[in-house]
Amino acid sequence: MGRHIAKAFKEARIEAGLSQWDVAKELGYGTPQFISNIERGISTIPMDKLTDISKLFGRRPVAFFEAFREDLIEEMYAKLKETKRRLKGTI
Repeated sequence: MGRHIAKAFKEARIEAGLSQWDVAKELGYGTPQFISNIERGISTIPMDKLTDISKLFGRRPVAFFEAFREDLIEEMYAKLKETKRRLKGTI
């Protein structure tokens, strides 16, 4: 889940010179765990925080939307592939 957004997020954070803890505090989280989860692809960027994250990292939101798009394409492809595999078994 979300390897493109995870990579884009982590790269942007590092380029901005921020730690996971810095980002967590700026976004109102009590610990950096959620930031770590985003960077590992376990969680994704909450849409309501995208503008704040973009400003914090000095990036345009579109950079993250491109990563979201890539993740969505991969996810849909995987679902189609699984559906095709299941349908093959019923014919």
